[in-house]
Amino acid sequence: MTAEKTEFRLPANTWGYEEHATEGEYKRSRIEDFQPQCERPLTVEYANGLFASIAEADNERYPRMLLSPPSAVTDPQKSPNVTDTSCTLVTALGGTTSNTVPRSGLADNGRNARTTLHPGESTPWRVIVVGQKPGDLLERNYLLLNLNSPLVLNDPAWIKPGKCMRDTTLTTANSKAIIDFAATAGLSYVELDDGWYGTIDARTGDATTVRRPGLDIDEIVRHGNEKNIGLILYVDWRQASRQRDELFSLYEKWGVKGLKLGFVQVGPATDTAWITETIQKAAEHHLLLNIHDGYRPTGYSRTYPNLMTVEGIRGNEHFPTAEHNCTLPFTRYIAGAADYTVCYYDHRLQTTHAHQLAMAVVSYSPLQWIMWYDKPTDYHHEPEIEFFQKVPTVWDKTKVINGDIGKYATVARRSGNDWFIGIINGNEARDLKVPLDFLTKGENYSAHIYADDDSVETRTKVGVQTQPVNGQAVLDVPLQPSGGEAIWIESQAVHQSPSAAAKN
Repeated sequence: MTAEKTEFRLPANTWGYEEHATEGEYKRSRIEDFQPQCERPLTVEYANGLFASIAEADNERYPRMLLSPPSAVTDPQKSPNVTDTSCTLVTALGGTTSNTVPRSGLADNGRNARTTLHPGESTPWRVIVVGQKPGDLLERNYLLLNLNSPLVLNDPAWIKPGKCMRDTTLTTANSKAIIDFAATAGLSYVELDDGWYGTIDARTGDATTVRRPGLDIDEIVRHGNEKNIGLILYVDWRQASRQRDELFSLYEKWGVKGLKLGFVQVGPATDTAWITETIQKAAEHHLLLNIHDGYRPTGYSRTYPNLMTVEGIRGNEHFPTAEHNCTLPFTRYIAGAADYTVCYYDHRLQTTHAHQLAMAVVSYSPLQWIMWYDKPTDYHHEPEIEFFQKVPTVWDKTKVINGDIGKYATVARRSGNDWFIGIINGNEARDLKVPLDFLTKGENYSAHIYADDDSVETRTKVGVQTQPVNGQAVLDVPLQPSGGEAIWIESQAVHQSPSAAAKN
């Protein structure tokens, strides 16, 4: 196969949230004005007020799908079935390996689109998720998972989600200090970032040997085991592609729990197949994976849940605007997990600190990087850090209470009997009502509220208060521009005596 001609014909006056490249920003555009090679999932807004998301599921050995105007990939005059292409998008397979639009504006439907399907194999699903409001799309994104094969691992108990901090200094002493902090802060992993094995040069880079002076991985693993904190290693794609089998076996012997693979190539079927095989081989050696740069999930974590998270997002390493953050729940997150890399103390943040707390709920990532640019010494006992300590990274249920793309979002997620709510706001101040009618009827809860408060005498200006709530409560949430609020709703059922619980 050298091309695919799937067409998505949309009604006139349909708008879409267009995004290009690995970590692009979103732009609301008319479909007829789209540039070639738009990323997926693509959220579209119909003139009648309905919403849909065009997505891809179960892609294991096929070129990735991008979306382009028909003129960018074919000559509409040669398509007799298409009489009006002004509001039509077509698949542009593969794209370019550099994740940029070619100067010609034409999708690379030559080498990068070529693929061979063998007996028993199929093309990926083309998926349309629909909803009456944008939050419906996020609530229904389980569809992408369900279109993948069920779990194939016999014993996945070793796959443990959690929160992670990184060590960029790459010293044994500092890694141990971060491990000590992680053990008290509700984290599960520490990552050694780029540089621990020296150069990443494609010819001379060697990820089998520690080349950072004063770095003892054996000691870090030993100390981490004492504190129940696992070690994750960064490995560049250039070494992973050449040394993969040797590295995975070696890291399992070292006691490493997972890998972050950087600059992984995407586009052609050969790249997709390499990623799929890498996920499978990592599972054979009990390694979690965080795949960075252009790769976006298509639901394969249902089959191999050691694929914990991926990038393919403009995350907090770029310090995006609040408007961008308020767009993500209704666009990129429909595809699934994304490594947003939550930051907290850095002065370059474009949002309030309560907004960043809330992103730990809004941003779904079973392996969640916390305090991306921060160090343990940045923590000065701010009371709201309790929220990072308590918030899980995997969930039993997700509910979008309200939201308007690019303006605000309220996402509630349940883990066990407790609920966590992330509320993020865009550029304009507003007051939101947050009904708690999703709480179990007749059960009492305590709501721990972490909100922006300029009267608080800390550098983060986040106030903390606790109040009793139940399913009849409606919270009033005033939001600053680029602000937010995080809420931990703690069930009181486990705190009651049996007689008291019986009365309820």
